[in-house]
Amino acid sequence: MHSRIYKTLQCNIWAIRNSNEEFIGSIGLLQIKEKYIIEDDQDKKLFNESYEIGYYISSEYRGLGIVSAATNFVCNEIAFKELHLNYNIGMAFANNEQSHNVLKRCGFKFVKLLKGIIKKGDEMRDVYWFIKERQTHIL
Repeated sequence: MHSRIYKTLQCNIWAIRNSNEEFIGSIGLLQIKEKYIIEDDQDKKLFNESYEIGYYISSEYRGLGIVSAATNFVCNEIAFKELHLNYNIGMAFANNEQSHNVLKRCGFKFVKLLKGIIKKGDEMRDVYWFIKERQTHIL
């Protein structure tokens, strides 16, 4: 794991497979309570009431919309409908434009840059924080 701190961890991960049933990636929801060291009390409350979506796909399958489709499904059908969450959080390294674009296409809104919050190797890295709010429809 590459984050700074993990005290409470609850995670669901699903395989992404191609038409031949070969593993090509994964997507998951991670309960992020106390995962990151967050200074702002309002941000901390939001983090503690949310799950983070994370994904990986093999390089030859990138840019085909597979991760966007999986992200939409996991957010809308699992996080919001089954788990009744009000928010989903997406985090992406500041230099990972492809991941930023996936989150934006799936309705996530950029919140802010979090400086030095994730350790990768020997380096503390900056991440962009995105959030998606559950849509409620009034009839």
